[in-house]
Amino acid sequence: KNRNSEHKKSSYYSNYIVKKRRRLQSKTDYQLRAKLLTTDKNRYNSSKLRLVIRRTNRYLTAQIIRYSKDGDLCLISASTEELPSYGFRASLSSYCAAYSLGVLIASRHEESEDMIVPDTGLERITVGCNILGVIKGAFDSKMRINFSDKKSPGGSYDEDSKKWIYDPEENRRRIMGFNTKLCGEIGQEEIENNIKLCHENIRNGKRENKEIIARKE
Repeated sequence: KNRNSEHKKSSYYSNYIVKKRRRLQSKTDYQLRAKLLTTDKNRYNSSKLRLVIRRTNRYLTAQIIRYSKDGDLCLISASTEELPSYGFRASLSSYCAAYSLGVLIASRHEESEDMIVPDTGLERITVGCNILGVIKGAFDSKMRINFSDKKSPGGSYDEDSKKWIYDPEENRRRIMGFNTKLCGEIGQEEIENNIKLCHENIRNGKRENKEIIARKE
């Protein structure tokens, strides 16, 4: 039959496709996920490793994830909730805690030639954010991961030269917890010694036998 536009239903003109459930819940950006999982043709069937970093109101978590058709496989995990067992005394949601978490996840990961891709999810990346602290700690602990200090604490964009400027001393102050509440109570020298001791205990695998108590500023 010769049917014109008057005989076609409204559904014929509808091109709307319902988004996936996790995208509607603002949990997964599938377009970004596809880019992270794409591999080169000369490395067929070699899945990438991702450093997945997530943040809650009290803690930060980091996981090494490998893609699988049956679902992502979590190889290694760590959380700032574990840091007090290594002697960490500052806030568990601060930048210095995020850096220590990066040191912790890197100490548990065996060295390999595989490049690890950072996966920050739907977190908004700003200059000096705690998410970058985890990546910075893992990078300084010899984990093979793409990272640049231009958006670390102390980084800024110079409008005159049209380049990023980086101050490593400001980043060091944040790593040592000079901006935390605990620093105002015990002083810069004491908190710096505590952070260095925590990093040393993490690298040596030395944990204190006491209950983990999450402190909050």
